[in-house]
Amino acid sequence: MQPAQIIAVIHQGRADAPAALDALQHWCERHDVELHTLDLHDQTLPVDPDERTLALSMGGDGTFLRTARLVAPYRTPILGINLGSLGFLTQTGTESLGQALDAVRNDRYTLERRLRLRADIGDQSTSALNDVVISRPDVDTTTAIDLYRGPDTFVGRYPGDGLIVSTPSGSTAYSLACGGPIVEPTLDCITATPLNAHRISLRPLVLSGDVDLRAELRKPGWLVLDGEKRTQLTTGDVVRIRRATPDTRMIVLSDRPGFFELLSKKLGWSWGHPGTA
Repeated sequence: MQPAQIIAVIHQGRADAPAALDALQHWCERHDVELHTLDLHDQTLPVDPDERTLALSMGGDGTFLRTARLVAPYRTPILGINLGSLGFLTQTGTESLGQALDAVRNDRYTLERRLRLRADIGDQSTSALNDVVISRPDVDTTTAIDLYRGPDTFVGRYPGDGLIVSTPSGSTAYSLACGGPIVEPTLDCITATPLNAHRISLRPLVLSGDVDLRAELRKPGWLVLDGEKRTQLTTGDVVRIRRATPDTRMIVLSDRPGFFELLSKKLGWSWGHPGTA
């Protein structure tokens, strides 16, 4: 891919942000690429992406999630530049920004399609790359959710702190912290993980990527998408959760550590392996 324009979403609060932006500007000048930048909290894009647009997420995994939501309707590929600790979505650090962009120009990457989730409440629709969470309304209360597969297949009632419906990309985020399964990011599936359920028999579920879920609120709660509170829910509200279209298109550089290498590093799985300290 030889981008004609780059849209960069920058986490200005990161210490490396000024140096990263300076390196990006110099690279774009050398390669005659039009650059558009926006802050992490901007809600609209400065231009509409086209087939020769590259999106850059410059921050951490949270910045990547925000970037993905902004460009998902345009099918724009995203390259994550890490300005913090190594994450599962970012590809490389500030020191290698130029080399990463050169790799994109020379097609030394693969394009992974990451499943997104769509959440509908009435006529309102939003989407998420990592997860759709229905959570309790406050720290001193609980919620209860009746979950259905399709229009009328009852799955179970979830009393407690809520329910996490996650994509494979999100399986290493909030879902993992709550006991959900780790899923290879390119698999076509969705997981449903109870959030501190008040019923020990409720366990995480792995469902088809084409599943259509219906969550009916038995008590008030909040709808949270990719870690951001979006809608306050009342008793009787129904949230429909299913695959969103289009998906998120993520650039994976050829020399980037693989998924299981990342897991090993971040979760300490290499302990005791021959050759490790």
